Amino acid sequence: MGSDVKDRQIGRTVQSKIGAKEEYDETPDKIAMPKTEYNPIKIASMEKETTGEARERAKWQYYYGQLKTLLKTDPVFKMLRPKVIGPLDKPISVPLHGTNKVDEINVILQMLDDMGICPDAFDGDELLSCSLEQLKDAANEFVEIMIMLVGKANTPEDKIGTPSGSLCKHPAGSLPLRLG
Repeated sequence: MGSDVKDRQIGRTVQSKIGAKEEYDETPDKIAMPKTEYNPIKIASMEKETTGEARERAKWQYYYGQLKTLLKTDPVFKMLRPKVIGPLDKPISVPLHGTNKVDEINVILQMLDDMGICPDAFDGDELLSCSLEQLKDAANEFVEIMIMLVGKANTPEDKIGTPSGSLCKHPAGSLPLRLG
């Protein structure tokens, strides 16, 4: 503490340990107030991010904002009042659409659950008052945004034609017959 008081003499420039220069006011009638000028300190371990990383981060932030907007403004999701409770890191599997309202609502709830998004308490009658087209549109918009955010999971249809670890692609007894 003694050296700190000694360094605060009027009209003296002090170089601190962090590289900042402090100049003190030279007028004796005023209290010596430090005027700090910081010099840039270069740290070798810090690297600037590449433009590709910055572009990916901006893309993710854009689609995350689109997801938040969809969850707050779409009439179906307004009724569900979903909350994102976990990290969005699992790829989404594109579901098959239901043939009636109840099936489509189950598809939407299953997608939300798979992605770690929890719906709040909702009125089932109010949700059933939506048309089937509204429910399908909400599900499609959700899937499109989630594909852009986290990617699409491989489904059995996607795996056809890709090399697998097994030599036999057909189960026993299901091989096509070739006659003559």
